[in-house]
Amino acid sequence: MGTLTELLSARAGTGEIQLLGPALRHGRSVGRLIALVNPPLMPSATWLDHWLGGQRSLLWLRPQTAGDALWAARTILEHGVCASLLCWFDAANGVALHRLHLAAQKADTLFFALRPLPARFQASFAPLRLQIGHNPRGLDVRILKRRGPTLPDSITLPLHHGSLDQSSSALHAGQSA
Repeated sequence: MGTLTELLSARAGTGEIQLLGPALRHGRSVGRLIALVNPPLMPSATWLDHWLGGQRSLLWLRPQTAGDALWAARTILEHGVCASLLCWFDAANGVALHRLHLAAQKADTLFFALRPLPARFQASFAPLRLQIGHNPRGLDVRILKRRGPTLPDSITLPLHHGSLDQSSSALHAGQSA
């Protein structure tokens, strides 16, 4: 809490929710909302029940522009009504992310910016940057940036077989045709 953490992946549904699920459920257990800003797919009820414990504790925002998404994320951080904030950014400049990081430092909100993999080549104010992807044994997590010495090797976390994150079908099921 009190910081910006970036998750970078080649595509949505790589395993980010399974990775973050325990932290998200903990925030929900203290009675605060989980905010999803600009998710790439509409979450289905099954997905929400499995990973977040239901829809009642969810604030789902689909802003029209990237600027609106940044404004929504900053507003959520400044007002402190959410235990967790996950915000998907297709493109965000360094100045905007720095403002979000400053807002996060004053907040009691667990904040994750989910960005496309090419963003790894951009400078970032995030103290923790993780690149995630699949490998045959589970979820591959590479720490791109952290406080302390660098870690040259990635970490493999086993994914639960049959999980909703291994295929984005649960997310797609909620999309309207």
